[in-house]
Amino acid sequence: MDFKEHLEALETAPLETNETATGRITIKQAQRNKLRKELIHELYEFLNDQEFNVFELANGVVINLTNKNIGDVNIELKLSIKGLDFNLDEELDKFELDQVAKAAKKADK
Repeated sequence: MDFKEHLEALETAPLETNETATGRITIKQAQRNKLRKELIHELYEFLNDQEFNVFELANGVVINLTNKNIGDVNIELKLSIKGLDFNLDEELDKFELDQVAKAAKKADK
């Protein structure tokens, strides 16, 4: 299974949940860890197939590029599976407000 197929399969996967000590609802840790490990490996395989100089790490992948002026540039892509109480709309709103505030601050200079 590749990265895209795995993400699509998650739409119908029999995932188990639990409640943490702080009251958050999450996918059970063992399942979440296994899923994250598989997705990291599949992302690594995808980037490797695209002929990037890529390395698999515990929490994600690193793409190593060589800049002709300064040498190695390493780009880390971390993979995290959010808790089920993660509010995407709220996070997008926060991001948008932050971008507006940064643009306003830049315009004031």
